[in-house]
Amino acid sequence: MKKTLAVHIAENRTLFSIIEPVMKGYELKYIHSERIVPDFSDNQFSDITFSQDIPLITQDFGHDVNKIALILPSEQIYTALLPQNDDDDVRNLKKLCELEIRMNFPDKVYEDFSVSCVRLVNKNVGSKYALAVFVKNNVIENCKYFLSALNIPVTKIIFPFLSVISSLNFNYPEISNENTAIISFGINSSWLVVCAEGKPAYFTLLNDFSNNSISNLKIEFEKSEELLSSKIKYLFMSGEALTPQLMNDFKKSFSKSFTVISRLNAFRMLTTKLDNDYREYCNRMAHVFPACLGAGFPNNFQITNVI
Repeated sequence: MKKTLAVHIAENRTLFSIIEPVMKGYELKYIHSERIVPDFSDNQFSDITFSQDIPLITQDFGHDVNKIALILPSEQIYTALLPQNDDDDVRNLKKLCELEIRMNFPDKVYEDFSVSCVRLVNKNVGSKYALAVFVKNNVIENCKYFLSALNIPVTKIIFPFLSVISSLNFNYPEISNENTAIISFGINSSWLVVCAEGKPAYFTLLNDFSNNSISNLKIEFEKSEELLSSKIKYLFMSGEALTPQLMNDFKKSFSKSFTVISRLNAFRMLTTKLDNDYREYCNRMAHVFPACLGAGFPNNFQITNVI
């Protein structure tokens, strides 16, 4: 049986994983990371170190992998909330997306981007939104070139905040019907996603999170709760830049706001036959891998390609 290699290009490292369905749930077959990423500043990749390491990586997971699911880097994604009615079609969405590009990227044209719209769960009558996601085409091409040494085609491209929701849904089935917030802390780019009934309900980038107080997040929580017409019960945290101190700060600031505040464990419900060294690595990196592992779990998100 051929397998899919999930690859998440994060800010400081590239993450790899392979999971596959078994009799009960999913089994972790492969896990790895490399501290090297594409250089998006000049839209090229010239470091030969990664290419030299490729044979070692492919030896580890064997030759039964025939496709890659690419999870895009968060800092290379631009988003916008768009009003959306039930009868909205792609033409109306495209007009709104074109306006966003003209306003925010005056030196670019629509054809420079890959544009998708994710339908959000909104419980508040009269407040229906879609999340428009914009990715420059040269970013996608750069990611593919970066991975070309693997000699495996990229067949699926995934947004990290959706992949994290998939990871949450699989690993925490007991709260799948609850309103849940997830914050991903990146080195240069952080984001908040709120999900309801296992689907995205609110999303915002927190690009300058280090320069903002934690209390500013209360405004974002209030916005999402207004759209949902109900409280958020759970807060999970993930990402490369999550530290024990940051976790403690959140627990002190939001202890009365949420039922649970916890690190998101991407391996909580997975089984594995990997050895103890890998298990210890997974324990340390449980909050870093949610987006990577989430690419292998099923989802039912409504995504429209706006062409």
